[in-house]
Amino acid sequence: MHAQLIYADICSITKVMATHIANIYLKNKHIAREYNLEI
Repeated sequence: MHAQLIYADICSITKVMATHIANIYLKNKHIAREYNLEI
């Protein structure tokens, strides 16, 4: 039971981190695209 709870926490943390990384990546990509257009 305890191991399952830890596993569930790791899974949810991993999902949250993946979402944050994806959002940061897309935001940086968008900023880079705007910056290239300005140049």
